[in-house]
Amino acid sequence: MTFVETLIGGYIICFAIGCIFYGITIAQAYAYFSSCERDAAWMKWLAAAVIFLETVHSAVYLRQMYVYSVLALSNPLNLFVIDWSVPTSIILEIVLEVMIYGFYIHRMWTFSKNIPLAIGTVLVFLAQTGTLLFCTAKITTAKTWINLENPVTKSAVLASLSFIIALTITISVVMVYYLRRNRSMVQRTRGVLSWLILYYVNSGVILATIAIVILITYLVAPNSLLYGGFIQAFGKLVANSFFGLLNSRQILRDKMAKPVVIGTNVFSTSLGSFALRMENSSSSAGRESVSRQTKLSKPVVMKDSTSREDV
Repeated sequence: MTFVETLIGGYIICFAIGCIFYGITIAQAYAYFSSCERDAAWMKWLAAAVIFLETVHSAVYLRQMYVYSVLALSNPLNLFVIDWSVPTSIILEIVLEVMIYGFYIHRMWTFSKNIPLAIGTVLVFLAQTGTLLFCTAKITTAKTWINLENPVTKSAVLASLSFIIALTITISVVMVYYLRRNRSMVQRTRGVLSWLILYYVNSGVILATIAIVILITYLVAPNSLLYGGFIQAFGKLVANSFFGLLNSRQILRDKMAKPVVIGTNVFSTSLGSFALRMENSSSSAGRESVSRQTKLSKPVVMKDSTSREDV
């Protein structure tokens, strides 16, 4: 391959993949805002901020493609210059990850209530954010890609990627553990939590795998911007995962709200509490039978550890 293909070819391919992820995120955001009446106001504002910043990030990413593909045709030296859109896109990426991973950590705390675990996760999160900010500062002051070839910058990039891998795996493992531990004996709630467990496993594996691929690419091909393209696509995949979780909550809430009919027994699963109404269809004579039927007609509330707000 030529020098230009090695440097920018993979970056352009990742741009196309990132556009696909952005389109999926837009569709998921539309689906969420069409059915988010029951969510808290702060969650709606968070979702709006994520999709807004994701749109701005895509526009900045498009600027990068224009500089390194169109402008480079008239002046090949543009390939070596770090355009302002590069550190800007990384800053937007940092803000998005702070919001989304902060949301995941909040949910992890909601389920676990484990203070040492929460503190450890937050420390890893802060370390990852700090190293990424350091890398952004180095990119801003470097001016050219060649100036980034130094041990300090390389160590910071490796540390940032290692932290994001550890953070993603930690959140997924903790959520799966506490969801399994809190599963109810009621079949429908077990099914809902099993679905959530599957979601966290799949999303965690995908995000961690992409982060590992970025790490390997940076080590194997340091003279190519392919790893940078993977980083941009990774951010869009994180936003995609965020809206996927929000939409799955809406679907699972609807499932929990529907009554479960078993024979003549009706289970209402609203708000995580299960009311059992037992109807006696046979007519009995006598005061004792009437009294017994009256008692049975009263709802018996069965408390469940999972609420629709937790889902």
